[in-house]
Amino acid sequence: MTQVAPQSSDTRVEWLDAARGIGIALVVFGHVLRGLFGAQIAADPYWKIIDYTIYTFHMPLFFLLAGVSVTLGRPQSAPQFIKSKLWTVAYPYVLWSVIQGGIMAAMASHTNSPYRATDLLAIGWAPIAQFWFLYVLMICHLTMPILTKFKPLIPMVALGGLAASNFLPTDGLAQNLSHSISFYAGGIWLAERIKTAPRGNRFWMVAALVAFALCVALALALTPSDYSHVGAAPAAIAGILATLLIARNLKGRAAALCTALGGASMTIYVLHILFGAGARIALMKLNAPDNVWLHLIVGVIVGAGIPYLIHRELAARNLLWPLGLAPPPKPPKIDLSSRKLKAS
Repeated sequence: MTQVAPQSSDTRVEWLDAARGIGIALVVFGHVLRGLFGAQIAADPYWKIIDYTIYTFHMPLFFLLAGVSVTLGRPQSAPQFIKSKLWTVAYPYVLWSVIQGGIMAAMASHTNSPYRATDLLAIGWAPIAQFWFLYVLMICHLTMPILTKFKPLIPMVALGGLAASNFLPTDGLAQNLSHSISFYAGGIWLAERIKTAPRGNRFWMVAALVAFALCVALALALTPSDYSHVGAAPAAIAGILATLLIARNLKGRAAALCTALGGASMTIYVLHILFGAGARIALMKLNAPDNVWLHLIVGVIVGAGIPYLIHRELAARNLLWPLGLAPPPKPPKIDLSSRKLKAS
């Protein structure tokens, strides 16, 4: 039977959680910014450049980290691995799509992209809003047993996915899957090197950031409207590398904050649009100035902060797993040897 090594709830690498924390902060920032585009508050062209810069790498980062994570923990059979991902990926996809979609449908008159209740009937093939990530991630996990059994396929999948994304409709589900599985496979392939990476010095962080800036400039020149195009792949790789180097070298409160956000990243991901959009709507109802920075700061703090506090409260009450935000608790082990002793 094929053996794989999925992430277990008791196996974590702290600095990788810090990388997730940086990533989820960028996700919230990016979605808040896009909400301001729709509300015609962020109109200056440089905001579009910032949006493009973030989107070149922040979701590829999560797929790479997902690939690394499935190499952690105790080996499982392929059916056990897929079963675990049905609970932690497929189930929250359905549950939170219905919750968010229902709320957005009820508030259609107040949002930039109104939903209809009938849209929920299509989530089996047409993910809504940010939940495309969970949809694509589940498909990536289905490939995990094959990739680990036939390891020479991994670099071929990574390169083939990037190449194919060049020819698929921009920002469509097919392109998202093709592009994302490249980084997922890359995370599996490079997992050992990433997990055991030593702390570096500031020179390499600065060098990675400079390389990222140059690659983004090149990508903008080649594909200004498609951040998943193969021409943007160097920017994605450089951005991921810079993020990993920063996370690996964080210390003190910055490290603690990013690690805490990373540990709550699933909860923040499924809830941030509701709270970020709610913050924007509230500011507009209060006739707040159409200042982009005001909306960004409030939106990011509310969009990330409230879900984080909710995560902590749910964790304290052992309610994360029923909502698909953590693996279900393991059944207690029965000590058969003690039973035999008592019987004798």
